[in-house]
Amino acid sequence: MCLAFLVKYILFFVNFIFSLIGLAVIAIGVIILVSPEILLEFLTNENLPENLTEIHTKLFADVPTEIPTSISVTIIILGGILFLISFCGCCGAITESQCLLVSFSIVMLILAALKIILAVLLFKLFDTEFIINTVTNSFDNGSNTNFHGIELTFKCCGLNGSASYDHMPDYQEYLPPTCCDLDLENLPDINDIEDIGDIDISEYECTRDKAFDGCLDIIVEIFEKSIRITLYVFLGIIGVELISMVFSTIVCCSKSNKKKQPTYYYR
Repeated sequence: MCLAFLVKYILFFVNFIFSLIGLAVIAIGVIILVSPEILLEFLTNENLPENLTEIHTKLFADVPTEIPTSISVTIIILGGILFLISFCGCCGAITESQCLLVSFSIVMLILAALKIILAVLLFKLFDTEFIINTVTNSFDNGSNTNFHGIELTFKCCGLNGSASYDHMPDYQEYLPPTCCDLDLENLPDINDIEDIGDIDISEYECTRDKAFDGCLDIIVEIFEKSIRITLYVFLGIIGVELISMVFSTIVCCSKSNKKKQPTYYYR
């Protein structure tokens, strides 16, 4: 009885907290839906110098308006699902409703199984080789605008450092300005990210001795670290869901045992 009582209120409070988180997620989704520019501002690095901030912002300027809308709707749906499931567990725990508790346990089991399947698929599809091929293809002989954006964001140069530009006639003396840690506030503005390969790079004096390390190793390292973090998060969430399922089952069985206990009347 004592264990069931303790488990009941742990289940209630945990689901109550997740219900609030679900409402917060819904609120974030609504804010992005109403003001999609907030998402684009979030993607912009505000700590960059003014000129670089302009370039970084323009990387996202051509993002279709449907994308922020799709993201916001997805966030709202996920928040709604989280709220409904948590609210079901919350009410089921406090009222000891067997219907709600059994439904909650089944949903937790299904979600845990889906996350295991999703984790396996993600780790098989998006492996290190996939990232290497994607970054390599995006380099595109140094003329790809998106790759200069990568250099700007991750403070790196080419695939493997300045040597990546050795075979390119336009970059024999100077490298693209995104390859160096330069004080661009004191240099001419780069008015359009699409012109970064056509500007007079000599004005920026980005030489090989000032260049960053290669982007490939940096991005692969970040990717592998992200994969480890994602794995730990998945394991943590799956653990919480399985524990919630067990707790829900304990409360449900406790309620069932109470019904089976005979009632004695004393005269």
